[in-house]
Amino acid sequence: MPLHAAPLDALQTAFAPSATTRWDVEAGSDHANKALDLLGMRPKRADGSYGPSGIYSGAHLRLGGQLTPDWRVEAALWQRDIQYVSTAADVSTWHLAGQWRVLQAKGGLPAVALRASAWGNRAPLLRRTTSVKVQGTTFTSAQATNPRDNQLQLDLLASWQLAATVQATVFAGLGRSQVDFDQVRATTGVAPACVYDVRFIDGKVIATCDLNGTSTRISTPASVYGIDVDKEARYQANSAQLGANVLWQPGAWRLRAGVQYIKLDRGEVDDIVLKRGGMAFTSNTIGIAEIGYRIWPTSLLFARAQVMAHQFVGEAPLMYNTLTATQHRRRYGIATLGLSHSF
Repeated sequence: MPLHAAPLDALQTAFAPSATTRWDVEAGSDHANKALDLLGMRPKRADGSYGPSGIYSGAHLRLGGQLTPDWRVEAALWQRDIQYVSTAADVSTWHLAGQWRVLQAKGGLPAVALRASAWGNRAPLLRRTTSVKVQGTTFTSAQATNPRDNQLQLDLLASWQLAATVQATVFAGLGRSQVDFDQVRATTGVAPACVYDVRFIDGKVIATCDLNGTSTRISTPASVYGIDVDKEARYQANSAQLGANVLWQPGAWRLRAGVQYIKLDRGEVDDIVLKRGGMAFTSNTIGIAEIGYRIWPTSLLFARAQVMAHQFVGEAPLMYNTLTATQHRRRYGIATLGLSHSF
């Protein structure tokens, strides 16, 4: 069984893979769209039709290695094209993890492991694709350039061998997150009047407009607008998580299911959201179910479903700020078809 750093923490285990193999690789194609939305989670327009919202397409590649019977390492990359309600982004995700099995399973006692992981997300742009009113000013669009997040996480795992083909795991962990960006820009105004290009730089709001050969530039302290991008989109957060999973391997089949609960503290970011009358989401529940079939002794074809109570809360922190917080109220689901191979 492979070790997982986020975003698949719900499936982590303290047990090592088969003693007959040392390395394993997994490749998968990840998607969300109308055809795959069996639970009706994809949002609709006011008229009941579907737009681009809720579409997710991507892929991932993971490589794991069992260095010794008790030490394991893993590295993975994900590419995600996400379009959701008022936000769109092309997100690249990386993660690295190392795991040390402190205790072997013995009698009714579980195998116990410590896992340390580092993971993060990057995007060229995070785009707000619908208008938003902030402190009385309506911005027709907004975007952050090079938004990014980095996380460090430590987990404690306990796994039991309940039967020859059944394993169960419980886990708990703590994490620290840093969200950053290069610049925030927005537009305000409607043609044919001046449409201002707005930049938030060094505590100032600088708005410029070119109309009929005339250039207008207005510089205003950010406090006048009641906007502080350094507090609203550049922040640190703490997290804690609990979870459990079960594995059943009858013959050539493999069935797994896991659940993960995450609690987050973002400090001033959510305080600002609530002050403006929005909804802040400081927790998330993620469920994962998987069915796989061993097409060769060391190769397994699998289908996996991942469901989140609040889309990407805790999994892609760069997508959460004061302008995007409320959109995370909806559930979200991702389907994966993949192949894993051990050698």
